[in-house]
Amino acid sequence: MLRTSVPDEAVWLGECLLELGWPAIEVTWTIPDPARVLHHLADRALEGTTLVGAGTILNRHDALEAIAAGARYLVSPARPAGLADLAHHHDLPVVLGALTPHEIHEAIEAGADFVKIFPIHRLGGAGYLRDVRAPFPDLRAFASGGIEPGEAGAYLQAGATVISLGQTLAHGDTIRSRKADRVAACVATARASLA
Repeated sequence: MLRTSVPDEAVWLGECLLELGWPAIEVTWTIPDPARVLHHLADRALEGTTLVGAGTILNRHDALEAIAAGARYLVSPARPAGLADLAHHHDLPVVLGALTPHEIHEAIEAGADFVKIFPIHRLGGAGYLRDVRAPFPDLRAFASGGIEPGEAGAYLQAGATVISLGQTLAHGDTIRSRKADRVAACVATARASLA
C-alpha cells in the first residue's frame, strides 16, 4: 500500500516495488494526484507480474477515476454503496472493509471478493484473524493495518488470503531519503516469513 503526502515519493516507492517483483501495489486515494501515480505505475508494470490497484476508495467518483487510470482492483476501508457492482461491471475484483464479524458478513453480502480486516494489528493480529475465520471458514481475508514484514507468514497461517504491508514496508524516512536497499531488505524479510 502506497500512502505518502508527496506523489513523487509514491512513484519512487512503487517503482522500487515493481523492480523487486512485488505482486501487488495499492495506490491510495489519499495521495495528492493519485490517478497520475496509479497511471504511471500501471504503465510500468509488466503484464502478469504486478497488479496495480487503487485503495481508500470511498465513492463512485474516485472509483471511476481509478478505473480510468488503469486500476486492476479496488480497495475500500468501508462498504460504499454500489462499489462492488461498479467494480464487477468493469471486471475488477473489489475489497470491502470490515472490523467485526457483523461487518464481515455485511461486506460479503455487499459483494466483496475479499474482505479487508482493518486495522488488524490493533485487534489482536493473526490471532484475531484465526478466531474470526471460525464462523467464516471460506472468508477471503485481506489482512491490513500495522503488519510488520516479518509477521506476514503468521497471517498466512492464520488464514489470510492477502496480506497488505503499508508503512511498515517503507517508513517515511526510507522514502524521503530514497533508501532502496531498505525497501529491498523489508521485501526480503516478508518473503522469508512466507517461506
